[in-house]
Amino acid sequence: MWDGTMLSLSFLAMVPLKWQLKERAVFLALAFYAAILMFSRMMQGAHFLSDVTVGFGVSFIFFLVFRYMVVKRKLNRLSLENK
Repeated sequence: MWDGTMLSLSFLAMVPLKWQLKERAVFLALAFYAAILMFSRMMQGAHFLSDVTVGFGVSFIFFLVFRYMVVKRKLNRLSLENK
């Protein structure tokens, strides 16, 4: 679940206007960090591959749902401002 928290930090790229162009790079950097964290937990013997895969999968699904909700709200707000 820590990986999901790290992925959610990419939402910060949506806040400042100058960071919005770097949102993809921020997401990729945090996804890379999450993969390294998963690998290190397996190497330490704290988790099995199935554990970290399911944890990452659940976190990623929640990330996609929350991202969709944020983007949808942002698009709704922009459409209301243009009317």
